[in-house]
Amino acid sequence: MPTRRALLAMLTASLASGPALAARPDSPEPGRKRLMAVAGRPLKAMAREPIVLAAIAEHNISMTGRDVLELRRMAGTWRRELYRRDRWELVDKVLDRPASHYLRVAEARSGGLFSEIFVLDRIGIAVAASRPLGIYWHADRPRWLETLPEGRGAIHFGPPEFNDALGAWQQQVAMTVSDPVTDRPEGVICASVVLDAL
Repeated sequence: MPTRRALLAMLTASLASGPALAARPDSPEPGRKRLMAVAGRPLKAMAREPIVLAAIAEHNISMTGRDVLELRRMAGTWRRELYRRDRWELVDKVLDRPASHYLRVAEARSGGLFSEIFVLDRIGIAVAASRPLGIYWHADRPRWLETLPEGRGAIHFGPPEFNDALGAWQQQVAMTVSDPVTDRPEGVICASVVLDAL
């Protein structure tokens, strides 16, 4: 597990990423075909890993019966922990999972292709992540709305964004994670792809 200082640095880098300016001339346009050819294959492989599938399955069971008010409270707790920065409980619970360690190793071994990788359950809650996420509940975000509800094989491509901390353009790619036996959609895997690495 990285040190708290290292994780805070990761969080700062993630939060520094903002929407790209439409008129910016240096915004790359790799195209979806290129994104999937380079980044899609390893992302699909991660989505089939037993450690990722088990984490999603266990989390789906643990979240059964939670109402909207409870989920909102948990999302608020996540935000407070991130910005307080001195005591993490819910954040650490996600980052300490074996699946999160797996994602950190996958990011580190990607040769700079991925700047962030994370997994959501079937209601859009963070299950595992390679670094601290700015939000906990993603059910109102296109990365979830355009994948899991659409079923098996659904893919979301976010717009290119410039990450000031990295000094590079990146683009999110998300896809539905399905049960390998039943084909039932169970979660979502999402990665920020560094476009200069394509």
